[in-house]
Amino acid sequence: MRKSIPIEKLYTPKFGECKQIEQTNVFASIKQLFNRPEIKPEDSSYYKILDMFIKAKGHAFGWIKTEEDKIKRVNQVKDLIKSLRENGYQKKLEGNFHEKGITYGPIVAERMGDYYGLIDGHHRSCIMILLGHKSLDCEIHQGLKFIKRKEVNLAELYADGFSCLAKKEPVQLFSTYRYVEFMRDFLDNPDKNIEDCKYYKDRLETYNSDLKRKYTLKEAKEKTQKVKDMVKDIQQGYKEEKKIEFNYHGYPRPAVSGILTKNGKIALINGFHRCSIMYALGHKTIPMMLFKVNFFHK
Repeated sequence: MRKSIPIEKLYTPKFGECKQIEQTNVFASIKQLFNRPEIKPEDSSYYKILDMFIKAKGHAFGWIKTEEDKIKRVNQVKDLIKSLRENGYQKKLEGNFHEKGITYGPIVAERMGDYYGLIDGHHRSCIMILLGHKSLDCEIHQGLKFIKRKEVNLAELYADGFSCLAKKEPVQLFSTYRYVEFMRDFLDNPDKNIEDCKYYKDRLETYNSDLKRKYTLKEAKEKTQKVKDMVKDIQQGYKEEKKIEFNYHGYPRPAVSGILTKNGKIALINGFHRCSIMYALGHKTIPMMLFKVNFFHK
């Protein structure tokens, strides 16, 4: 399905940032190339961003690894800017390919509640915005569809919803999930200092996917206190959260949520702490909002 999406409703979950496109570092770097076409590739902000990706992950966009690759990519973006300036946006009708149910080639976005997350076409979208476009013609995919609320057996939950779908043999959640041990530590030692809690020590070694870095001491302490309070609250009686909103990744929040996989298994996508606490307290089930996969995560 194709749809014209207003710019203010388009977000990007890529480039390590979940923001409106115009608020990202990549947009700013493409704007520099747009305004200064004469700039040398190695002097551009875009080049520096590629360099940052390579230092962090060993590559950028899967293939950019060397000095030559970086210069080549900057020049490709320059050529794309020139082409869109002179010829306008030519919708790609040929040469498309599919992966996980998504058509690549046109500008592609995934429906996330009232907003849309770009999947393919980030650079073209940035340039179109710089050319003054107020909306973009996108191929639309819906990632998840709500099925029903269900009381789910905790022992039968499987790990990490979306990544679980890509595995031939999904991992049973509480056969490996370390959070149960942390929740039992809170329950067995309610007066323990935050710095001595197993959860706190784990946070200091954990990479925060939202922050794109490890937790600081202050952040780890605040997070541990928050979870410790959650344990105390649930111990006094579990209160189900039924509200569902989609974040910029297309994940449902804040209700405990899971994906019903093709083989009938339930893979958790939100509520890991709550499920772990309930399991540690000896509960057998938890009420959950179930979704099925439409396109993006098939």
